[in-house]
Amino acid sequence: CCRILYWYILSVAFFSLLLTFLLFLRFGFFNKDFITPLIFIPHNHKVLVYNTDFEYIDTHNVNKTIAAFTKKGNLQSYFFADSANALYEYNIDGTIINKITSSKLTGKAIVDIDIKDTFLYVLFNPTMSNAVANYFVYDLSNKSTSYNGSLCASDIWNFGTGVSVNSAATIHAVSKGLSATRGAVVTIGEALSS
Repeated sequence: CCRILYWYILSVAFFSLLLTFLLFLRFGFFNKDFITPLIFIPHNHKVLVYNTDFEYIDTHNVNKTIAAFTKKGNLQSYFFADSANALYEYNIDGTIINKITSSKLTGKAIVDIDIKDTFLYVLFNPTMSNAVANYFVYDLSNKSTSYNGSLCASDIWNFGTGVSVNSAATIHAVSKGLSATRGAVVTIGEALSS
């Protein structure tokens, strides 16, 4: 019993010393997600990739006009809506994973998109004449060929609070909304001038 305890204490001390030495040599095991996140910047027909030191890494030519853009996680995929209202999913290497088209997006002006878990939320340009905004929800886990997404409406959270109606509207996906259900909250950004 004492011999096992003795070897256990020595092995812990040895590995602790080894880890300290490796860190001193600037060699370590880190959670890359939290140490070196990537920044994706949509620009016309491409997506520029930078690290947190704003060092250029790559350019992804998507050959589509990007109307709205969002990213899922740090090292997961990114999504965008193009000028023809098709939704695209690309991995962080710039390879297309998914293209989503829906008749429910036809003729709509997309202003923002967001993702939470497997749900993609697409906000349409609100009229700003009332406190309601319409949006589209697409469940990425639904692989049915007949699935077309669903249209929803939400109150604009800060409508009538002094923000300019000329400001951009934004959709925020939430796990538990005001009614304790999955959904989205729509807000209007504050404008410097109206």
